[in-house]
Amino acid sequence: MGTSHRRHIAEATEARLNSAAQNRTTKTARDRRLRSHLKVAFPNPSLLLWTTLLLATPRPGTADWPFFRGDAARRGYAALATGDIGAERWRFQTGNAILGGPVVRSDRVFVAGWDGQLRSLDLATGDVVWATPVGAAVSTTPGVFGRRVVVTTIHKHLAAFDLTTGAQRWDRLLGDWSDASPAGASGAVLVSNLRGSIEARSLRDGSVVWRQVPASRVTSSPALGDGIVAVGTLDRELVALERATGALRWTWNAGLGRNVVGSCAIDAGTVFAVVQENGVLNQGQQSLDNGVIALDTDTGSQRWECPFPDLDEMSASSPAVGPDLVVAASMQGYVYGIDREDGTVRWRTRLSDYGIMASPALSADRVYVPSRDGSLYCLDAESGAITAQVALGAPSSSSPAVVAGTLLVGDDAGVVHAFRLAAVPPGTPSHRPRHKVEN
Repeated sequence: MGTSHRRHIAEATEARLNSAAQNRTTKTARDRRLRSHLKVAFPNPSLLLWTTLLLATPRPGTADWPFFRGDAARRGYAALATGDIGAERWRFQTGNAILGGPVVRSDRVFVAGWDGQLRSLDLATGDVVWATPVGAAVSTTPGVFGRRVVVTTIHKHLAAFDLTTGAQRWDRLLGDWSDASPAGASGAVLVSNLRGSIEARSLRDGSVVWRQVPASRVTSSPALGDGIVAVGTLDRELVALERATGALRWTWNAGLGRNVVGSCAIDAGTVFAVVQENGVLNQGQQSLDNGVIALDTDTGSQRWECPFPDLDEMSASSPAVGPDLVVAASMQGYVYGIDREDGTVRWRTRLSDYGIMASPALSADRVYVPSRDGSLYCLDAESGAITAQVALGAPSSSSPAVVAGTLLVGDDAGVVHAFRLAAVPPGTPSHRPRHKVEN
């Protein structure tokens, strides 16, 4: 190798080293400026972590239904065509009633019930992967957060378990009994309790990130979306808090004599909720309408209200929200298909006289509703026509989970049912209704 060639290699190597050093210096300066900006915007490091994790909240895929109502926004919607209810793939008997619903992560089903057990079942077979006691009965739906499954119990506890093994990771005492199912993002858990507290808890150890008490009583599960946490209260208000800090953004008042029931659903700038009379009226005051409302997520201003036709028609469930349809159910046995844009009723279908306590699930083509008459109903989303009715064997207040090819639901006898879903090709006519459809 000649002297000139060696000199050329040395000069090129030195140039690369100088360039690398300059790049490191530039990167260090850039990182220093970034850290300086972040300190100004987020003086509290835990706030920065909380905000980052919330902005990265994933939506469930076709094989996931990780929270009550499917996602953290509580929409109750599966963005796929599912078709009618087919054959029962499997059933699993627990020790007592299942009042909450199953949730799904990948090939695992997670369910907790009144027998005080949290179980992981194989989605394909229903076989038990693991089962672990949670310390008390559970009346709510578990939430799946990354590698953790989180539940609330009737003994005022919030507990986290390993998704793979069922081993308990932590257990924290809440301020009061909670009838709320947890939701949130990786790294954070949102939950409410009957004393009116709404809390963000660290997924790592259950410690409090923030806590707000905007009402005296809260039974609904927090819904997360569009930068807010929305919760209905028994103080006649729907409350919106900032997701990152818990600071109050706005409140909407349902009026004297009405409460916000069930859980809210949030989608594309709108909060949807059910309101109903609570029986507290001043002398001479006329009863207000029960029905569904839609509010702006930024301001809380009302977009529309869809009243139920009968003043005595009540609801105990949460609405399901799709791209153009909102579905609600009543304790008088009616299911409503409501136009998402203007709140007009597209269809109204009576299922039975036994009433509906469960929250309906909506897909791209079907609506699924468990009833207190012991049946699971399938309705055409376009017309409201009943296309299938399956006997569960016991009444149900459990909200269904809908994933690709399978519907899961629990019942009061403690059975978890897995039904095959037969997707219907676009344009296929609906089956003839088995019950009267009222338009």
